[in-house]
Amino acid sequence: MKYDEASLAHRSQRRMNKAIQVAGQVSGGSFHTVLDIGCGRGDNLRGLQQRESYCYVGLDIDDRRFPATRSLQDAEHSEQFICASAECIPLPTGSVDLVVSFNVLEHLPQPGAVIHEITRVLRNGGVFFTQFGPPWNAPFGPHLTRFSGVPHLHHLFPDDVVARFTKREDAYCTVNRLPLKVYRQHLWNTPSTDCRYYWEHVTYDHVWAWPHFLETHRPTDQSECIVNRVDAALVKTGI
Repeated sequence: MKYDEASLAHRSQRRMNKAIQVAGQVSGGSFHTVLDIGCGRGDNLRGLQQRESYCYVGLDIDDRRFPATRSLQDAEHSEQFICASAECIPLPTGSVDLVVSFNVLEHLPQPGAVIHEITRVLRNGGVFFTQFGPPWNAPFGPHLTRFSGVPHLHHLFPDDVVARFTKREDAYCTVNRLPLKVYRQHLWNTPSTDCRYYWEHVTYDHVWAWPHFLETHRPTDQSECIVNRVDAALVKTGI
């Protein structure tokens, strides 16, 4: 599905508003310095620009989509973009009030290491808010909807068949293959954090495909096959 600029702006503002609302509910703090992991063009900045005061840091491993003007600073507002890996964030320990990431964790090879690094840069009482998905075992976990509308393509066909269909050496090169239980473990049990908001968005529309899964591709926990998105908020406790 393609979105026009107005729709993208509205979606970015809506999700940033959600992040700030949830962060306030789970911590009761205020949020001036915001780090946006996987910022892309910096669209999420639109959700901050109506605030009286903010410091926005956009971080992405690929800077080709960064806006032409990459920095702005005045008495009340600060914006900057950094090209770096989320596994090694070039910011001081305890320097960020709120970290957000949207549709990023399912692409990272080591999401646990990233969550640990996010915890490092958060101040005590700071919040990490994330929305991500679909995870690997979801109906469209491989993110191949532009190639096919067939759900569970990765569970119904061998990897080499899907690779030939998509004309890629690795059909799933843009996403990791981590089961949802790995994310649950990291989000619920990362040291010095408390997961105070967690929501799994589920869909049962594609359970008809389950009996046709390849034997070697069947998840041991079928509940993973109905979770399409996860929302979570972690508070740094410092304990």
